[in-house]
Amino acid sequence: MAHTEAGFSLNAIGVTPTPERAAAVGVHLDRIEQRIGALANGDTCVNFLDLEGATEKRVRAAYSTADWQRLVRLKERYDPSNLFRFNRTIPGSVTAGPAYVH
Repeated sequence: MAHTEAGFSLNAIGVTPTPERAAAVGVHLDRIEQRIGALANGDTCVNFLDLEGATEKRVRAAYSTADWQRLVRLKERYDPSNLFRFNRTIPGSVTAGPAYVH
């Protein structure tokens, strides 16, 4: 997160061994987001993104514009068929496969 101007970073997680615990953790995480949401600037740390939260927009927010453009160029050069597309992928300008698979 070298490009962020945020004064702090927060990563909230919970143990979810059962569907009931997952629901309870979700309630608490929503509560945290509601209470501090006004302080959020939209930046993110790619390591903090769970698979459902790793949308292209959120992954993109983890990088500066220059870093993102460089990563896209590298993706196009070394992975034009989009073999490495799982988790927090960097899509090339044109990819041969789905950019996000869960």
